[in-house]
This record gives sequence, structure tokens and C-alpha cells, in this order.
Amino acid sequence: MSDVARDFLKSCLAMKSCERSTAERLLSHPFVAPPQPSKAGHAKLKVVNSSLGYAYGVSCFKLKADYSASSAIVPRIHPLPGLQITAGQ
Repeated sequence: MSDVARDFLKSCLAMKSCERSTAERLLSHPFVAPPQPSKAGHAKLKVVNSSLGYAYGVSCFKLKADYSASSAIVPRIHPLPGLQITAGQ
């Protein structure tokens, strides 16, 4: 656990209420503060705009409609021979 996280938790969980941080103070703590931008050139972001190799931009993901119950063939499960299950067991 980082020192910043440890300090944040210690501020939240102080036994004595007079030592416990207020919500306002906790919201300004470095642990929950937004990250500061780094120097130019140090942060690199790679954005890939690709159809993942599929022709005409077709995605490898299926539409929800493709998974409808009517299009799926599901075999019935049969009990093992000699095994009888009665209601209420």
C-alpha cells in the first residue's frame, strides 16, 4: 500500500473523532485528488482505430439480437440411467 493511501486511511479511521479528518479535508487529500498532468512528452497515449482485421469494419462482437433464445439450440439434459429424482427432495 502506498504511503499516500496509508495516510488517507489513517485520516479516515482515527479512533478519536477530534483526530479524524472531515469529509471536506478528505476530498482534498492527494489520494483522491485528480492526477496532475505530467510534463509534455512524458505521457504517451496510443489510440488504435482499427476494425480488428475484419473487412468493412465489422466488429468481432455480436449484437444482442444474435443471442436470442429462438436461434440457440440447447440439448435437453436427461438424468443418468437408474437415477430417479422425485419432487420434494
